[in-house]
Amino acid sequence: MNANLVKRLVAINVGMMDEYWPGIERVLAGEQRPAEAIATLEQSDRP
Repeated sequence: MNANLVKRLVAINVGMMDEYWPGIERVLAGEQRPAEAIATLEQSDRP
């Protein structure tokens, strides 16, 4: 592994957390089940 690869992997993971964190919060709060939260997030990104 080199530094550029690590930077890319970290950037991808941070981006995914940014995208899915609202759903994780709703699941932790008991507002949605995991599958519902994922579906909600993925539908809201579509044009």
